[in-house]
Amino acid sequence: PHPGSRHGGLTWTDDNNDFWLLGGAEIGSSQYGFYNDLWKYSPQKNTWEYVNGNTELGLNEGIYGSKGIGSDTNEPRSRWHGASWTASDGKLWFFGGINHNEAIGNIAWINDLWNYDPESNTYTWMGGSKSINSNGVYGEKGQPNINHIPGARSSSAYWSDAEGNFWLFGGYESFEYNNDLWKFNPSTLEWTWVSGNNFQNSPGIYGELRVANSANSIGARRY
Repeated sequence: PHPGSRHGGLTWTDDNNDFWLLGGAEIGSSQYGFYNDLWKYSPQKNTWEYVNGNTELGLNEGIYGSKGIGSDTNEPRSRWHGASWTASDGKLWFFGGINHNEAIGNIAWINDLWNYDPESNTYTWMGGSKSINSNGVYGEKGQPNINHIPGARSSSAYWSDAEGNFWLFGGYESFEYNNDLWKFNPSTLEWTWVSGNNFQNSPGIYGELRVANSANSIGARRY
């Protein structure tokens, strides 16, 4: 077995150096669709394993279940260009991306937050909305809150820090660009709006070259 041709899938590397792949898109002259299949590749064995999700290209809208409760019947929407992080406990986390919405006949953006537990082979919907093109809940800048959430988007920059926090910057939604910076603590489940603006298409404030300044900000962008 091996995954089909695609691009924009979500990826992780676990503590065993196995490589994980979720979803992605296949776009051609005769079809336009997204996957929600989950795969694991073992470099030691040089083998792929089909782990979860649907095998066919489609418009899967997901089975969310109850927020915060894992189930072997849960599955995320098909998507591409979301953000992905590996937690210290080995769970695979991911946020947002682009989904094709059949009702509007076009692409749509999502802001759902999930994790996948390889030990139990279960997905858990952890935050965000089931709906498409949802706005963010920013709150006060610098103040963490379990009810905060970035708005729907794809193509953000993302990384993890030494304390296990997940970071998300900018991205693309409804053909507009963001410059907001967020931090998520997977232990407390709190998002913090750290920097940037809560509106789109902000220009950068560069200040003086090589001089740090709290008034500086990066212009809106996607990767």
